Amino acid sequence: MPHPNEKQTALIAPSGMNVSFRGPALEEGPLPCIFYFALSKKDTLFVDPYNQPSIVWEGLGMRVFSVDLPGHGEGLDHSQAMREWINSLSADPFFLEKFVKKCSEFVDDLIEKNYTFSQTIGTAGLSRGGFIATLLAIQNPHISTVLGFAPLTQLSCLAEYQELNLPPSPSHHLENMASLLIDKNLRYYIGNRDLRVSTDACFQCIRSITNTAFDHGKRSPSAELVVFPSIGHKGHGTPPHIFVEGAQWLARQIAR
Repeated sequence: MPHPNEKQTALIAPSGMNVSFRGPALEEGPLPCIFYFALSKKDTLFVDPYNQPSIVWEGLGMRVFSVDLPGHGEGLDHSQAMREWINSLSADPFFLEKFVKKCSEFVDDLIEKNYTFSQTIGTAGLSRGGFIATLLAIQNPHISTVLGFAPLTQLSCLAEYQELNLPPSPSHHLENMASLLIDKNLRYYIGNRDLRVSTDACFQCIRSITNTAFDHGKRSPSAELVVFPSIGHKGHGTPPHIFVEGAQWLARQIAR
């Protein structure tokens, strides 16, 4: 069932991007905010199980914003979205960065309009949304915290990527951008046998961030990986208690 305020919380970003949110009204002043990505904005904010983190954040008095990921939205088959991503990347290697730039501009607009404060903004994502959430944190310095549930960290792990034999680009692997994440609070959750996005790839990403942070003088790097028993198709599911644990962790970081 749709959230009762769903139709009342549509915003237009400076870029023209349609944004939805749930949580306290904007008129209530600046509050901690999360930009959360899963599938379409409707699924992300209002459809179980994708919306489980959103419920936690709203319950804590935070605003949760979302947009349709590329290849998602009304009338689109999200099971084909990754194929669309790869086809689009084949035509334009900066396809995802351009999408994330629009999201970043919206984050800046929230601060400018005094709907939130710098450093009280987190970003989170589920699976493919985890890839986008991390790119957003890389691109926007105001985002202090990154949370990923079963995050995609290497596009080359996708069967769709391998089928098209797409030429690799450095930005297709998050580990290649480790130096841009060492000042963020980052936590990923991954099943111990995730065959869709690869548990090993997720670990490799965290290890790269950790080693890079240490090389820059951080004796206790803040990148974390939580591994839990895999569930669901290809071990790629996320159980409810992990959604709650992760959501509460992010909330503590940005409520400081």
